[in-house]
Amino acid sequence: LEGSGVGTGVTGRVANAAQGRFAVSPQGHLYLAWTDDHTGVRQVYVKAWRGTGWLDLAGSAQGHGISATTGLSRLGNVAAMPNGHPVVIWFDHGATRRVMLRAFDGVRWNALGGSTGPNGISGNVNPWWPSVTVDPAGRPVAVWEQYWGAAGIRLSRFEGGAWGPVASSMKPGLDSDGQLAQVAAHGDELHVLWRAKTPAHHPRYAHFDGVAWSASESPFGSATSTPRSASVLALDSSGGAWLAV
Repeated sequence: LEGSGVGTGVTGRVANAAQGRFAVSPQGHLYLAWTDDHTGVRQVYVKAWRGTGWLDLAGSAQGHGISATTGLSRLGNVAAMPNGHPVVIWFDHGATRRVMLRAFDGVRWNALGGSTGPNGISGNVNPWWPSVTVDPAGRPVAVWEQYWGAAGIRLSRFEGGAWGPVASSMKPGLDSDGQLAQVAAHGDELHVLWRAKTPAHHPRYAHFDGVAWSASESPFGSATSTPRSASVLALDSSGGAWLAV
């Protein structure tokens, strides 16, 4: 697409680019997010493809990008809102370690409920590898793994101008021994897939039916052949969960 595979590619510069993630909006717009260190500190950048070339969104691919942190930023992923605009989540490993998020409204990149403030979404808890999805009502849902304090998988939804747990999903958390979590939404239902640290890095899954969370389960059993890499979670048009390893 418009030189994305030649020369300096989508980024348009020579830099140590990594962690590329993409999302497609309901309107068919493609969003690509990545990190690079061309400023000397790794930051998060975004470009959009809308059929006429790769576009910068209000400075999203320039300078310090949308993260603009003093410490190292690592990308989680990018998702699309029902209105077609992107939302991006990452984690800051500077002096304070927190999950951060910005959403584009067509004019500027905005924090949601303090999502780029001193505590971000997660608080200063040494979080890793966040992921975000957006439900059909336009509510971003974030999930991450927490290392400091009560370790485990944590989930929070943005609703009514604030971030909060979904049926105690952050108290005490979905799992105390997990990493590399993903979340998907269908209506009020949520699906979360992550990888257990022990035993043998088996994938784990939990489902919120709109009222309560199911007990976490190992959908592929305890086979020792389960790969150590991340698994994949997707939903079909009826909201059925598909899991792959």
